[in-house]
Amino acid sequence: NDGYLLCFQGSCASDEVYVVGGTSASTPSFAAIMALVDQRMGQVLGASATRQGLADYILYPLAASESFASCNGSSTSTPPANTCTFNDVTVGNNQVPGEPGYPSAPYNSNVGYDPASGLGSVNVDNLVKNWASATFRPTTTTLGLSPTTSIVHGTAVNVTISVAPTSGTGTPEGDVSLIASVGGASGGSSSVGGFTLSSGSFSGTTSQLPGGTSYQVTAHYAGNNATTGGFFAPSNSSPVTVTVTAENSTTALTAETFALSGSTLNVVSLSSGTTGYGNLVYFHADVQGNSGNGFPTGTVSFNDASGDPAIPGNPYPLNGGTNQNPGVSSAVTAQGLYTLSPGSYSVTANYVGDKSFNASASAAIPFTITQAATSVAVTPSATSITSGGSITLTANVSTGTATVPSFGAAPTGTVSFFENGTLIGSAQPVSGTAGTGSFTAGTFNSSSATAALTTTSLPNGSLSITASYSGDTNYATSTSSGVVVNVGNIPDFKLPTGGLGTVTVSAPGGNGTVNLSITPQNGFTGAVTFTCLSTTLPAESQCSTGTIAAGQTTGTMTVTTTGPHQVSQLQKRHEQYVAWWTIGSGLSLGGVFLFGSSRRRRWSALMSLIVLALLAALPSCGGGGSGSQTDPGTPVGTSTVTVTATSGTLSHTTNFTLTVQ
Repeated sequence: NDGYLLCFQGSCASDEVYVVGGTSASTPSFAAIMALVDQRMGQVLGASATRQGLADYILYPLAASESFASCNGSSTSTPPANTCTFNDVTVGNNQVPGEPGYPSAPYNSNVGYDPASGLGSVNVDNLVKNWASATFRPTTTTLGLSPTTSIVHGTAVNVTISVAPTSGTGTPEGDVSLIASVGGASGGSSSVGGFTLSSGSFSGTTSQLPGGTSYQVTAHYAGNNATTGGFFAPSNSSPVTVTVTAENSTTALTAETFALSGSTLNVVSLSSGTTGYGNLVYFHADVQGNSGNGFPTGTVSFNDASGDPAIPGNPYPLNGGTNQNPGVSSAVTAQGLYTLSPGSYSVTANYVGDKSFNASASAAIPFTITQAATSVAVTPSATSITSGGSITLTANVSTGTATVPSFGAAPTGTVSFFENGTLIGSAQPVSGTAGTGSFTAGTFNSSSATAALTTTSLPNGSLSITASYSGDTNYATSTSSGVVVNVGNIPDFKLPTGGLGTVTVSAPGGNGTVNLSITPQNGFTGAVTFTCLSTTLPAESQCSTGTIAAGQTTGTMTVTTTGPHQVSQLQKRHEQYVAWWTIGSGLSLGGVFLFGSSRRRRWSALMSLIVLALLAALPSCGGGGSGSQTDPGTPVGTSTVTVTATSGTLSHTTNFTLTVQ
């Protein structure tokens, strides 16, 4: 009925709670109760008693020792006795409409155990105090194994187990298991498997004995509430010494990487294939014994024919297997390798073996790592300079492709700058940044490099500036597209030093005029267009497009603001969404990593996440949205507005100060 109300990951700080019920509430609650039992048993019987095993073997004897008549938790006249461990639930049901047999299906509460309420509700204090009082009939367990020597791991061994009461009559029921005192790669005790008693005994085989020399195997009876004889206590057999030799194993290797197919980035096999330096490479080794019994343990190393140092991170631990893939243990380069040097590889996976499985090696997988592709872009510090003027040319080198970046080491080498194909000065060394592949931070940034050249020796004229990256062992060469720089007596214009001044609007809703002016250079007579960068204007204001006509040096443009006005709630919500999106477009979301897609797809997905997050963050407006409210219009204050002036290929930037009073 009523769930637990929880704070989760700081939710209560934003007035949000989570509701948890059913198993999601009862399981952690009873885990906490058992922690109290462990603590109490450790205090009473010592630290070794904190390991309780299967709790059912204590819960049911405690319940059976109670008087249900005096422990009726459903009575409306007499409360249950304060000595009860379980308060019996005797009314109500768990009947579910639609269940077969509803409403007479067996989901009604009644006296004692029932499917609806189990043993009832728990008096935790009494449960903790009474835990050690549960009594059981002692048992004796005997074990027989055949053979006990010259056993190859994974072969069947005959097993006979019998459990009987130490005194008196009755037949123990339940499960027994084999415990190996030494086995596996690291030694210690391990469970070999479980068997169900039939008339107090088990006869069959097991193929699960671990490898090892002269170690002991014990049969463990867990205890149970038998049909005849009552509650039987756990017991262990005398140990049987066995020797199990290792069986042969096989190791299989796969190698994968990322590749573009059309517009989709896919994981593909690298076997006999090629990938670029800095692309992620994954090795996956599966190890299993020939019998298919048990899970190999230990480590696997991925080795190249040219030598182990070529593969970083060795050795890799086996995962010990999963139930979904019986008998197979796996080792993987989970984070991917992105620093394999260009060259030809022939990689094998080599399993070291353990006490149960002999060492083995996979077949070799050949593949090739090529130099990563690069691209270079050149940016001049100015697009127009006077003859003999100083200019700085900067080249930015990107690695990999737009869809498959390179996360490898920092690029080295040089960049040469050219004007109309002629070398400018000398080649400049690059300053490189290695790729970052941090799963902890959730960021993957491709490797990059920059180089810069400052010169005063560019010839007069309209020059096409290019940059050429020399490449290195890991990265291929590339050349940029040309960027036009005008040098010398090239017609141009200058904007006023210090910007276009200040425009003052007396109140929201008023207008202001921006005075525009240019200084022609080298016979410039062209028309100039002025536009405002909208994101630098205050809300609900705009600039007209300003123009200085050809042959003229002055002009104007108008700034328009908005006064207070009435808007519908629907319109106001629209304005809120627009405002939130404007804020969100400048957010930096650290830790977001959408792996396995192109950069374009990743950024598209990233921006979608921003939109969803911002829309979810908007408060509910409520109601039907048919009312109206006052919008104050353009906010009062001072803003610096960016202005771009263009004429053909010429472009310059300036600003003005807008004050709304």
